This record gives sequence, C-alpha cells and structure tokens, in this order.
Amino acid sequence: DILKTNQSYALSFKELKSDTGLLYLHLHPTTSPHQIISLLDPLCIPHQISLDEIGFAIQKKATPLYSQLLKWKAENNEQAAKKGISQLIHFLIKRCQRGIGDDDPLLRTNCGFCNDEPMFIDLGPFFWDPSIKDPKNYIPEIMRITTSLKIWL
Repeated sequence: DILKTNQSYALSFKELKSDTGLLYLHLHPTTSPHQIISLLDPLCIPHQISLDEIGFAIQKKATPLYSQLLKWKAENNEQAAKKGISQLIHFLIKRCQRGIGDDDPLLRTNCGFCNDEPMFIDLGPFFWDPSIKDPKNYIPEIMRITTSLKIWL
C-alpha cells in the first residue's frame, strides 16, 4: 500500500541514505518549481511528466549483486569477490543492528554495489523493529536471506 511505501522511502532517506544511495526524495505533490521531463516508454513513445505531480526518488546507480560478482569472476578477481561478499554480510548485519527490518530481502534484485561498496537498490519495504537489534533475531534472518546467494555461488 502507498502509506507503507512512503514510510519505507522516508525511513530509507532518514536512516539509510548512504546505504541506499539516495540523493533526493519527493514523496508528495508540490508546487515547487520542478521541471517537466520527457520519459520514453518501451515503445520509445515520449511522455511528458510534471515532477511536481508525482513521487520519485533519485539514487546512485548500482550494479546488481550477481552482475558484480560475475564481473569480478570474469576479471579473475577472486579477492574482490570475497571482499564484496564479506562487505555485503556486514552491511546486512549493520541494517539489523540499527533496528531496521526488510520485508523483501531478495539479494538478487534488491542489493548491489556502487563503487565497490554494497548498496540497497530497492528502497523497501523497510520498517522499524527494535527487536531486530538482538543477534538472536537477526542472525537467523541473515542466514535465511543469504541462502539463495550460497546456492548461486
């Protein structure tokens, strides 16, 4: 629902700004002087959109997790891949230690690397949950969400 999405985006901007690469967040219609932009749809048909009328987020571009790992493999850079995986695990633990949960922790599509640093590509659905700070709660979660990565590797 839109309320949960907006709450997640606001939490991302306030608490996970560097972890999500968020540069700008515009959640509600405004009368500020945003521009009208032209976007191309899949058929290359342009559509004019007023940025004042829609919600949007601007974030740094990240390379999806598996694409980055394949890039390191193609470069025979096993050290970078190992370091990246280790950074990713610590990155996920850090989110939990801050009391922030994720209802959609799919690493394949929601995490990536920007300048060789892990980043959340998807801005949610993040939520506050102080109980996640406890290792007895987040360690099983980290194990669960990294299972698909272990299988892929």
